[in-house]
Amino acid sequence: MSTKTSIKRIAAVAAVALTLGGFSAVTAHATETDTWAYSQAYNTSTGTAVIGGQAKVTFNVAGGANGAIYNVTSTGVGSISYAAGSGDSTHSFVAPLGSPAAATVSFPTSSLTFGLAANGITSETLTVTATSATAGTQTFSITPINTTTGVAGTATTKAITWVAATTTAVSAQYTTSGMTAGQGSPTLGTNAVVLAANTAQTAASSAAATILVAPADGGNNSLASEKLTVSVSGPGTIGVGVDNTVASAGRAVTGAAGAYTINVFGDGTSGVSTITVSDGATVLTTKTVTFTGSVAKATVTQVLNVARAGTQLGATPNANAAINTQTTVNLSPAFIVTFTDSNGNQVAAGKATAYGALKLTSSDSTIIVPGTCTEYTTPNTATKTYNGKFECYVSGAAGAVSGSKATITVGALLSDTVTRVTSDPITFSIGGSISKEVLALGATSYSPLAPVTATITATDSSGNPAYDQDGIFAKTVVYNTYLGGADLGLGTTSSVINGVATYTGAYAPSIEGTLNITGVDAVSTAAEALSATASIVGGGGAASAAQAAVDAANEATDAANAATDAANNAMDSADAAQQAALDAGDKADAALAAVTDLATKVSAIATQIAALSALVKKIAAKVKA
Repeated sequence: MSTKTSIKRIAAVAAVALTLGGFSAVTAHATETDTWAYSQAYNTSTGTAVIGGQAKVTFNVAGGANGAIYNVTSTGVGSISYAAGSGDSTHSFVAPLGSPAAATVSFPTSSLTFGLAANGITSETLTVTATSATAGTQTFSITPINTTTGVAGTATTKAITWVAATTTAVSAQYTTSGMTAGQGSPTLGTNAVVLAANTAQTAASSAAATILVAPADGGNNSLASEKLTVSVSGPGTIGVGVDNTVASAGRAVTGAAGAYTINVFGDGTSGVSTITVSDGATVLTTKTVTFTGSVAKATVTQVLNVARAGTQLGATPNANAAINTQTTVNLSPAFIVTFTDSNGNQVAAGKATAYGALKLTSSDSTIIVPGTCTEYTTPNTATKTYNGKFECYVSGAAGAVSGSKATITVGALLSDTVTRVTSDPITFSIGGSISKEVLALGATSYSPLAPVTATITATDSSGNPAYDQDGIFAKTVVYNTYLGGADLGLGTTSSVINGVATYTGAYAPSIEGTLNITGVDAVSTAAEALSATASIVGGGGAASAAQAAVDAANEATDAANAATDAANNAMDSADAAQQAALDAGDKADAALAAVTDLATKVSAIATQIAALSALVKKIAAKVKA
């Protein structure tokens, strides 16, 4: 019997056994919902209780069945000191919890059973009171019992953490904090990356950052009267108060009881400032603020490359970084410029334009026309800042010819209103509409199951890269029959940038061979064919595993054949030995017969010799006489 057949038979027997035993894979009450909650604890959010006291948990049954019963257990530390149902007065709970039957339960206990009375009651709440003299975890478990089959259902649990009273001391683990740029009201758990001007400031309204701390104890309970000590390492000063209206008070400050807001100020120097917040000897949190100086360097990141004559290249700049996401040409700036100070940190908001607007310069404005730039002021996440970073656009000049090129530089004016910090030049070109496409794979060969990259090179009628654009440039691009014509996924919207559209997400076949892909030019009225070829070779994976299996099978076949030949040879040798033994037996029989005959003749001769000897003796005797 095969393994598969055995498994099927075992499964069938198990199914029959479950059926005969009354088991069911369907829950007894599909619409029933059972929920736990803390109703009394040192901290009802975390379920923390102090040893020696008491805690209560509630179990709510909604949509239960008449007469449904539930087993309740307590494991770990502590015990159940009392339990009661919300329906006791109407006798909706049956023994041992129903009134007056609840009195039959002996408390404290680690287990009990309650049920819904069979009088139409389907929703009730059980309140379990617990106590513990030992620190640790107490886990309650309630298991519904199928009233038809008696089979236990899925248990639900709720845990109480019993702690010593000393855990009321401040805890860094449960203390939360937040920080925002400038004078503001931070959100706990949210920490902005702050870039601030290094200008010396002391008034609350000019704070570079605001920090809010919410001290809590080991039971995750808020503490209202802690005294925070705050110190600064690096540039800056701080002030500590009950709100964000506190002015600078120094580099190491201890606040009044309950003063949990910290304002951070610049002191005229640049660098990264670390603010450490402590409660006594316990460090609750650390924050960093970067104070930046004057513009020292401009770095350009080019996003787009090829403009269309008489057309803007790049999305209109937006101060909100979440607007132009760079996921398509239409949502991409032509380039981004970042201004940094002498320490390599991005300058603060407005620093690059403090003495005048940015200046974009074209090496040939008859080809590429400078546009404008906008500084990011709204980041796309709360923990990231783009101050000192600008997105910009340019335009192709009207009448510019395909293939012509020009460079763009961008600079920021310094405090002398004469000197500019200028970027390295970046090159833009002019391109026309797509006239021809060529499909290619990213490599001439791939390992089995390796990622496959496909590209379409788009050129205009002059053979130059087509202008940057979004669209569908190829369709019905599929693997050949080698893979059953699987779609490569190129028939989707993509972007041509610098004359190339790139497609990813496909994987090489799992077996070795030649991969051919074919498709149709989606931007041509003639719908020319597109194709590309690559080899799938080596590299382990499924192909090598399959080949190894074939080699192993061949070796096993060869071994089996050799064993068969050896067995046949041994059989022939055995036959020859048997025949030789038979021949030897015949010869032995003949020899034995000959010996027997010779013995008979010798015996007869001996008899004759004996008789002759006797006769000779007689003759001799007569002669003597």
